[in-house]
Amino acid sequence: MNNAISVVLCASLVILNIQKLWRGKCKLAEVVIGVGGLDSSDSRLAAANALYKYSGVLDINVSPGGEEMRVRYDPSNILARDLEETLQNEGYSVKWLRE
Repeated sequence: MNNAISVVLCASLVILNIQKLWRGKCKLAEVVIGVGGLDSSDSRLAAANALYKYSGVLDINVSPGGEEMRVRYDPSNILARDLEETLQNEGYSVKWLRE
């Protein structure tokens, strides 16, 4: 799948999750994850796409240097450790996790 299609699919998931949030159907949690291996825009996009596959992930911000990701999510759908495992399974090193 090319990057443009992937970005559109992720954007659609984010919109659906935001609609759930507006309707009061989900609670919001945030985790900051120290990640190694996000040294290019392609790797940052790939890591974000891996997390956006989960319906509970609402928003992801990657720091400009790529050293950390701030993820807002619905903890009734996914746990922070699931996000960590997903990144590790994609080949990224998780240095720390702050909830």
